[in-house]
Amino acid sequence: MTYAEALACALDARRDALGMTGRAFGRHCGLKHNSMGQWGGTQSREPSLPSLRVLLRIATALGTTPAGLLAEAEALMERDR
Repeated sequence: MTYAEALACALDARRDALGMTGRAFGRHCGLKHNSMGQWGGTQSREPSLPSLRVLLRIATALGTTPAGLLAEAEALMERDR
């Protein structure tokens, strides 16, 4: 699992915990839904990490910090090994 995939999984878990759809989660974070869905990658596109500005916006909306979200992603990567 790459860092980008792990971060996408961590954000999906946060979204599920809030009981939101992807579109509602994007609105909650002040982002377009389609931009959030691309981080985990698609069949034709490699996973990518969001910019720090976007990560800060998501973390603020979730009541955490970018470091907290990245720590969740790192924990997922460790469990995946």
